[in-house]
Amino acid sequence: MNKVALVVFAESESHSDLARVVNALEVAKEFKEGGDEVELIFDGGGVTSAVAFADPENKRHRLYAAVQDKVSAACAPFVPKPSACMSRHKR
Repeated sequence: MNKVALVVFAESESHSDLARVVNALEVAKEFKEGGDEVELIFDGGGVTSAVAFADPENKRHRLYAAVQDKVSAACAPFVPKPSACMSRHKR
């Protein structure tokens, strides 16, 4: 079993950034389906992507939902305090 961490820094506003986010989600899904241990981390601008894809109205929500249990953290510098960061791990 492999241990993999994917870190997403890209927002999803431009076509190229959207492709980066979708690719990360697809790769996470493939590792998950393969039985590997995978963590998906959204940081910086990537947090806006996580928020957008988590919205059930987003057309890519199904892909995000398929790996949502593998999202270990979503945090950005503009978050007022570390406890406000979404994380599965205790600080």
